[in-house]
Amino acid sequence: MKKRTLLLTAGILLSAGMFAAGCAVDANGGYSAFRPDKSEGNSDFDFPSNSFSADVKLDGYLDDERWAREDVLSLGSWDDSDAESGEYGAIVSDTADYAHSKRAIIKMFRGNVGFHFGFEVKDDDVAYLSLEDGDPAIWTDNILVNLCTAIDGGVVPMSDDYYFIVTAFGNNCFRRGANVAGTWGAWSGVLDYEASLHYADDGETVTGFGVELVVPYTQIGLKKDSPVGVTFRSCDRVSAGNSMIEREWWYKGGTHHFNTPNTYIIWGGDNRLYEYYDYKMPDVTVKGTAVDYVTGDALAGVTLAEGVTTDENGNFVMENVDPNTDLILTARGEGLLGEQEFSVPRDKMRVLNGGTLTVTPKLLTKKNKITQTVKGVITSLGKVEGATVKIGKEETTLSADGRYSLDCVFDQPVLKMSVSAAGSDAVYETEIAIGDAVKGEVEKNLELPVMSRLSQKFGTNKTAEGYLGWTKEGLFVRIIGTEPTNGYGVAFSADGKKGTVVLYHSFGTMCVTDFVTQSWEYAPPSSYGIDAEKLTDSRGRNIYTFVVPYEKLGIGYGEALKIAPFEYTSAGPFAWYEDENGVSYPFGDAEFLTKYPTLSADGAISLIFPETVLSGYRIGAFGKTNATALFEKVEGQTDGIRVTIDYTPADGFWGFGVMFFDFSSGKGITQLYVPGYGTIDHREYGNWAWNGNYVPASSLGVLSSEKTADGKVSIELFYGYAVLQGEKYGLGISADTLDIGIQMFEYVLDGSGNLYTVYNCINGEDGTPLPFDGGAASFIKWRTTEDVPQSTYTYEHLGAHDISVTLEKLADGIRLTYAARETSQLFGYGICLDLPDGAQDISLLYATTGNLSLLAYGTWAWEYKLPSEFGVSAKRSEADGTTVSTLFLSYEMLGIDADFQSVGLCLFEVVNQGGAQFGIYNCMKNGDAEIAIDGGTENFARWDTAEG
Repeated sequence: MKKRTLLLTAGILLSAGMFAAGCAVDANGGYSAFRPDKSEGNSDFDFPSNSFSADVKLDGYLDDERWAREDVLSLGSWDDSDAESGEYGAIVSDTADYAHSKRAIIKMFRGNVGFHFGFEVKDDDVAYLSLEDGDPAIWTDNILVNLCTAIDGGVVPMSDDYYFIVTAFGNNCFRRGANVAGTWGAWSGVLDYEASLHYADDGETVTGFGVELVVPYTQIGLKKDSPVGVTFRSCDRVSAGNSMIEREWWYKGGTHHFNTPNTYIIWGGDNRLYEYYDYKMPDVTVKGTAVDYVTGDALAGVTLAEGVTTDENGNFVMENVDPNTDLILTARGEGLLGEQEFSVPRDKMRVLNGGTLTVTPKLLTKKNKITQTVKGVITSLGKVEGATVKIGKEETTLSADGRYSLDCVFDQPVLKMSVSAAGSDAVYETEIAIGDAVKGEVEKNLELPVMSRLSQKFGTNKTAEGYLGWTKEGLFVRIIGTEPTNGYGVAFSADGKKGTVVLYHSFGTMCVTDFVTQSWEYAPPSSYGIDAEKLTDSRGRNIYTFVVPYEKLGIGYGEALKIAPFEYTSAGPFAWYEDENGVSYPFGDAEFLTKYPTLSADGAISLIFPETVLSGYRIGAFGKTNATALFEKVEGQTDGIRVTIDYTPADGFWGFGVMFFDFSSGKGITQLYVPGYGTIDHREYGNWAWNGNYVPASSLGVLSSEKTADGKVSIELFYGYAVLQGEKYGLGISADTLDIGIQMFEYVLDGSGNLYTVYNCINGEDGTPLPFDGGAASFIKWRTTEDVPQSTYTYEHLGAHDISVTLEKLADGIRLTYAARETSQLFGYGICLDLPDGAQDISLLYATTGNLSLLAYGTWAWEYKLPSEFGVSAKRSEADGTTVSTLFLSYEMLGIDADFQSVGLCLFEVVNQGGAQFGIYNCMKNGDAEIAIDGGTENFARWDTAEG
């Protein structure tokens, strides 16, 4: 059968007039040569393609014999051999499940006229937003090639960086760094490319697409043997939901984001691929003139390095300098103000690719050392009296008027100025330059925010410091980082229901978007009415400061705000703030806001402590509503007893009785709760005269809620210990009570009850109804101390982090504990369970962020939520450098009986790179061989619980 093709050719034939208007013809083969002025991109896409001869026949199939030669680099595979070898290199939809992900594979070589790139994509759902060039191409099934032509360490796209999209349908979006806050502008150069949809043998079924792209050397100012930075990406448009998934290029253990050129992979002139800074650039010459920091006068006789001293004009030359590491010069000289360091960043030398760099060391001399008065007024919404102002080595304490004056010795380029309120560890910092001091008295007025310092550092490597508070204008945010980043931000909510995310990008732009449905549209901060500043201080720290106006917060000063910071990491994903209890605070689901920290009017930050279930007792189905109930002893923000009742509404049903009994005093209480009304008739135990004295649950100190889903209703009642011990209850039940009496009944109006025609009692241990009106003997004795394990399974030395794992069979579930010394390479802990017949085998992954994913075994598309959303209790703690993660899996959640005798299991850790399986998994061993995580349950280890 003839193969059907759809070739939407980019290289259409143009009239001579159109060709001249779009791109001047010259001696370089019919297209404009590169102009080394590195001008910004413009707003037009001038010219399509096919204006010169490529080294291959361009048809989008990569079947030209040239693609099979030895000099062609191949990245990724269809048979997973790249995953098995640990090389990887494909563009995939799910980097965490590389081997099973939809993918694109890459081929590339250096041809006679330019860099040649070929892509094959397997995708049976090829879709588009529009077939126009430009922005619509971004939202269509496509391939993205990014090139960094100057190896200059750029952290944002500049005019020597390029962005080339070709879609499955042949439309394009060609861009170039615009030198404006690191954004992409349009580009009017000429490329050659072809795209083609691929079909099955029936000629009708789409199986994917192919793209061939040629980038002429002269169009981007390079030669055939020039080093060039590369990264790739792909859009997978899903037609059913009209949505888009970004496929990432997974290579060298990570992704390489197109907006951070200094994370690209270097394609060397030797036709090998290198990590960005592993590629060695040739030696350079560094020359320059040393000058006085203040006056600018040339400094003679200054020694900068062994054998390198400035001449009578302050000039020096250093040859054969290694550009692949920062050049640190230590200046020494009789007239200098002590030894001083001057550094030349490696990026400034690497970009030369050999050649000469001119620098100007600015050095402080003894005549620069001055004493100058710095004065001003410190204001604040809070109290300034008693605040401390420190500049250099001098400090003073403020009086009520906030005025200060200090005589400071300037013997370095800048002096650090810090202001802190009395009794606060939150310090507001700024700097004063000697260049300002030599001009006369320095006046420095500032507002001291009412603020707190976050107790935990956060970000990629937990190095970012955060300060949150209030100024007269609004919410004050300052985040100080020391490592490369894409930016920092905060997510906040005034009502705990709807939230906002503010991201301050490293480009200097900002995005303000919805907490749930983020739309990342960047603009100058001022366009959002936000005052913002991003700078690097004398210590090399990156300081992001911004103030969000009260009107954008939706509150006024004095009202509390739920808030948490985050980092937009240089690698692409977000790194959430994690508190001292190991709880992380992401955005994306409004439910997260209920757990967010609260910033109060005094600048204090308070946490909602993670809830821990210490003990539980489940009552089986009873009554005409087929109700079940769970009593739980809970420790958290509020300690007490939570009662959860699940039932199916039925005719004649009225409400549920909930009863507690204090065995030490012989007292009890009975409450009749009416669903739909949220009211309770409260009685001392033994008083059965229901007279309709219903009051709101809250008036009795009971926190109540109801929710309905799929025809079933769930009621949650919470009794704090203070309530149970209060005047209305009079019970001696506390957190230390060993045994608590509990009882329940269903109240009906149709005479169908099994006790006195109006009560449906719960069943006792013998399976018969348990009357509730017989005193203490009528109550279930709930032993609330921690269960003694009936059986224990331990496994030591799991994975690269030497994890110790314990499984314990308890009365109502399995407790799973991991103990490890965590590093930034550890992503999370997991287990696959082969459960008894009738139950679904599962795979569970608990991330170090505190989120969890639970799947049917054999599927690997991990989707993370809060553990409670899967019915799993989880907590993390740390002591002496070891982190302990504890999970509780109830038998109800697992779908198994408490008397199970055996389960199969495969324990594993997930690492960010270097895992033995698929590059991310390290699994337990069964004997001497590591268990294959996807090899089926027959190879799992066994835990026989009957043996203890």
